Amino acid sequence: MPSNSKVVIKTAEMLSQFDEQETAKLVSSTIAFVESEDSSEQAIATFASIIGLKPTFARYEMGRLTFVETLEGQGLSQNAIDQRSSRFFRKLGIDKPKSDNPDSIRKAQARAEQKAKQRAKFEAMSDSTIHSKVEALLAKPTLATLKEVTALTKEIEARKKDEDKGNEELRKELLKAVTEHIKNLSYEELLDFAMVNNIS
Repeated sequence: MPSNSKVVIKTAEMLSQFDEQETAKLVSSTIAFVESEDSSEQAIATFASIIGLKPTFARYEMGRLTFVETLEGQGLSQNAIDQRSSRFFRKLGIDKPKSDNPDSIRKAQARAEQKAKQRAKFEAMSDSTIHSKVEALLAKPTLATLKEVTALTKEIEARKKDEDKGNEELRKELLKAVTEHIKNLSYEELLDFAMVNNIS
């Protein structure tokens, strides 16, 4: 095992996810992805067909570990493995399922509570106040002020993400409303609409 490897514990459930043929296909797809960008689309398609579009946590994690271990076997550095793994799983387009392990669930809840407490500290502050505070802290940076800047920056990013999510939900609602409206139009009304808007 390469020196950059972390100790990974595979559960019996994880080990039972793939038969030898599926494992061999996962390994060959990983190698194909690394060797050539031209074959990467086929490698991704093969990977997706084996782990499925909505895999369990154990199946997804075992596929991910097979990918990483194959890269380690190719002698890549940990940085190269992390970059390729990140790119591959982003292109794969399958959301990582949440673990159903009670300990993992407990830890996720604790992280969510901690995040909520952190966000509550900034609740009364406007965006402009947060930005001003960041600028003031960066004017005379120390380790303590940089830690506070990090917390403020995370709040700015979280607000942006919330805003983007809200905009996306609004866009979906509008699209749904327009689609429903169009469905209710008669053929003549649709034809008139197309003629007026030069739609061919």
